[in-house]
Amino acid sequence: MAKTIVFSDCDGTLLNSKHELTVQTYRAIKHLQAVGIPFVIISGRSPLGLYPLLERYQFNCPLICYSGALILNEAGEVWQNVGFSAAMAQKIVNFIEINDLDLTWNAYTASEWYVRKFDERVKNEMNIVRATPKVINGNLAEILPSTLPVNKIMCICAPGKITAIAAAIKAAFPQLSVTMSSSRLLEIMHKGVNKSRAMQLFCRYLHVPLKNTIAFGDSYNDVEMLQTAGKYYLMANAEPELLTKFPNHTLSNDADGICAALKRLNLIN
Repeated sequence: MAKTIVFSDCDGTLLNSKHELTVQTYRAIKHLQAVGIPFVIISGRSPLGLYPLLERYQFNCPLICYSGALILNEAGEVWQNVGFSAAMAQKIVNFIEINDLDLTWNAYTASEWYVRKFDERVKNEMNIVRATPKVINGNLAEILPSTLPVNKIMCICAPGKITAIAAAIKAAFPQLSVTMSSSRLLEIMHKGVNKSRAMQLFCRYLHVPLKNTIAFGDSYNDVEMLQTAGKYYLMANAEPELLTKFPNHTLSNDADGICAALKRLNLIN
């Protein structure tokens, strides 16, 4: 029988509303791994925001970061690392700051997280991911390593402003991918980066057909992944619009929704 791969979004899906991994979900992951089924975290987070999670709960798995821009296998080896230049990142930051958009920007490479200042939005993100960014006072293009792509710029938007901000950035930078990962988080990445393409690349590496994949998600940046997977489950806490669009649901992230679906599939007891 062909191998199955389970892909799971992190925030709002794998983790509960307290940003914790429940005992039942942890046991489900360990059971999958024990029987040879890879469990892959596929998230908008950076490695800096995911490795502390693995260390806290003492398990290891492949990581698909930045919604697919960076793929790391279980040994931490890079399978994909795509992004845009530091010069392009500076253009995006200039546009944000000149137009006084109501947001806080965060720039990410494979190994670093950069911000302009430690405001309340950044501090909240730090508490969630348990990582600390570097503050940049000057020009991004002069400070960021020229040899590394900028995998993502994440905008933490003011409540109710994200739709207008997304439209403005999309219009200004049609050559980039701009997507919402929550009602306040906007991700700007290299064109074509999404979780579906990352899934496909990962499956090619392991020679597993897409029909043998299972995916869990809860937000807009999970849409392509859910559409690509052999089986998908949308968490009950997902965006209402998505719950209408995708009929295959499981319980919420606070009710061990991943476990419930895996039991339904007879993959765990």
